[in-house]
Amino acid sequence: MKKHILNISTLLLLFTSYGWAQNASISPARMITYRIGGGLAGEYASIDADVKNRPDVVFPGDGDFSSNTHHSCRKFQMSPNAEFGAFLYDKYYLGFSLSKHYTHAQSSLRVPMTTLYYFKHKFRLESYVDAFLKFGYKPMSNLMFFGLVGPSFADWSHKTKVFYYDKGLDDDLSSTKNLKKSKTNVKTTGLGFGGGMEYWVTKNATVSFQYALHLHPTKNIRYDSEYTQLSLNDIGHGDLVDRNSSVKKNVRLTYSTIGLRFSYFFSF
Repeated sequence: MKKHILNISTLLLLFTSYGWAQNASISPARMITYRIGGGLAGEYASIDADVKNRPDVVFPGDGDFSSNTHHSCRKFQMSPNAEFGAFLYDKYYLGFSLSKHYTHAQSSLRVPMTTLYYFKHKFRLESYVDAFLKFGYKPMSNLMFFGLVGPSFADWSHKTKVFYYDKGLDDDLSSTKNLKKSKTNVKTTGLGFGGGMEYWVTKNATVSFQYALHLHPTKNIRYDSEYTQLSLNDIGHGDLVDRNSSVKKNVRLTYSTIGLRFSYFFSF
């Protein structure tokens, strides 16, 4: 009896030792799987720019031509990206994604200034770059839900032109005269965040559906405006007076995208 108990104890000890050896042989490199790759996305972008126009000096009789305007445009854009990341236990993911978005969106607005004068605002977003931290969770082997957060670097411009427009009695007598224009090229850094899901079509190829929102700080721009105003003198006669004024313009940029991305990765 004692001999059988000793044999069973020896077998249990051998199996336990074998299990410990198997667990000890699992190195961190086997727990962690890396991947590197890239892809291309088609995105629908919604771009908005709020503009506040404020003159430093309001001349009596001219009226306050302060204004709040809003640029809005919708655009389909393409976005290539590169990504590097790592899976822990094939469940948790942490990666870095760098993408460039070719937007080429623009919007123009005409805003009344005085009786015969107008501001024409023109906004253009050339492109922007997202540098996102990507973190995810895989509830299944071929599906991952993920979040995105990081800086967004935008390259855009805003132009304001003061022009004179007199329609006259009919369109044949109308006249337009450009007086002053100011264009500012701007590079701003904003915050982007969003999320989506990624599905494995094959071992190396994935398709992702994602949404991202980008918020940029307000850009303060100062420019000069020139115009001629009819001003009544002391005896009630009208005199043409040249006006020169410094104007402060605040532009705040936001944009959001929803898109489908196709990617290919190499794992190691």
